[in-house]
Amino acid sequence: MNDNTANKNNSDDDTIVAVITPPGEGGIAALRIAGSQSLSYLQKHFQPISKRNKNKPQPFVMRFGHFFNDKKEVIDEVMAVYMPYGKSYTGLEQVEIFCHGGRQVVMLIQDAIIQ
Repeated sequence: MNDNTANKNNSDDDTIVAVITPPGEGGIAALRIAGSQSLSYLQKHFQPISKRNKNKPQPFVMRFGHFFNDKKEVIDEVMAVYMPYGKSYTGLEQVEIFCHGGRQVVMLIQDAIIQ
């Protein structure tokens, strides 16, 4: 595992999380979760502020909310968007998360996903 990519397991159906913004300090960082478990990670760790359709993300709708770790502690306020299988650039189911920049927040989000 390196700083930018973390695999959940070693099967052909891996779900990965990777930083998709350049390394360094910036105001916003972006992460992509790609693979068959993307939506379940989003549902486990993300709580939208809006209560409308909170448990069923609409594809391609950017939502504002909180990203939590496994202890239900808020890591950051984020924007998240879900792309279903066959409808993303890679064809995989994926989620993109846009959080505050800085290495620590990004690492905490990655760690929450790969736990």
